Amino acid sequence: MKTAFAVNRILPDPDANLAVLLSMANKATDAGAELGLFPEAALTGLINNDDPDHDLPLGQRIPGPVTDVLSDLSRDRSLWLSIGLLERAGDKLYDTAVLFTPDGDIGLKYRQIHPGWHSPDADPNVYDHGSAVPTLETPFGRMAFLICGDLFRQNYRPSL
Repeated sequence: MKTAFAVNRILPDPDANLAVLLSMANKATDAGAELGLFPEAALTGLINNDDPDHDLPLGQRIPGPVTDVLSDLSRDRSLWLSIGLLERAGDKLYDTAVLFTPDGDIGLKYRQIHPGWHSPDADPNVYDHGSAVPTLETPFGRMAFLICGDLFRQNYRPSL
C-alpha cells in the first residue's frame, strides 16, 4: 500500500488550509497513494490560548461541514484519509484525529487523552479529553491513533 505523509504549512486562514489539504490529498492520490495522513490540528494549528472565546471557534463539528468535504474527497478518490482537528462538541473542545474510509465514512475518531495540548490552567469544563483508544480493522491492519503526549504518558499502556 502506498502511503502519503503530508505536512502542510498552516496559514491563519482555515479555509485556505483546507484548500491546501485537498490539493495535497489529490496529488497524493494521483501519485498512487491509498492512505493519506495529515498531522495534528492540520486545519488551524495548535494556536489555542486557553481562552474559550478564541479557541471554541477553532473547533470543527464531527461530523460537520469540514468533515463532509473530507468525506467526499475520500469517497471520490477511494482514499483512506486521516487528519487531526480541533473538535468542538457543544461547549467542549478536543484535540481529535479522524480516519475516513474510502467509502467516505468516519471509520475512526480518537480524542487525545493526555492534556498537554492546553495549559494546566485551562477551564476543564471547556478543554476536554478522550478516555479510550478505539481501533478499526482495515485492509492494511488494525488502525489506532495516539496524539503527541499520549505517546509519552508515563504508566500508560493502551490496549489495542
